[in-house]
Amino acid sequence: GFIIALVAGLLSIFCVLVLLFKDFMQPVTILSAIPLSIGGAFVALVLVLCFIGGLVALVVAARWPERVRRLVIVTATAALDGPMREKAALLERRAREAAAGGDGAELFRLVAAGTFSAPFLARQPADWIETRAAATATMPREWFEALAGLMAALGTLDLSGLLPRIAAPTLVIGAALDRTFPVENSRAL
Repeated sequence: GFIIALVAGLLSIFCVLVLLFKDFMQPVTILSAIPLSIGGAFVALVLVLCFIGGLVALVVAARWPERVRRLVIVTATAALDGPMREKAALLERRAREAAAGGDGAELFRLVAAGTFSAPFLARQPADWIETRAAATATMPREWFEALAGLMAALGTLDLSGLLPRIAAPTLVIGAALDRTFPVENSRAL
């Protein structure tokens, strides 16, 4: 499975490079650097990820502790509490509505209202939220469907049982004004 996916990915990259460069040798030269970088990638793997990435990093560090030497988690949580689950469910519903042709801009407005701190918003241009909302509304239906699936998965999130399996030294960073994952959640990790 993994090896086949890796080979397919490399072949796809090679094909795209051939099309871009209209030559076979330039892509071979570029891809020849991959074996040189693999050792460094596996010897000193350090995961630094935020939000969803932080949750993924926790899972990777717990399931494959031999591959993770250090771990940095920024504003994450092991499990969603009641209000967080309600917010995820609301975002899931709004994303499904947008995928069905509803107002995708409203989805961003909802996210903005519960995510960005007042000091952050005060430093943005007056039309910042509406500009981002308008851009969000242009996303394809599939994007909203994927977001709905992500929110559904988050609604059942509970990584508490995996945490004791993390062997790597771990730095957890919380943000005092984080409205998505409050600093208490980072402290609990």
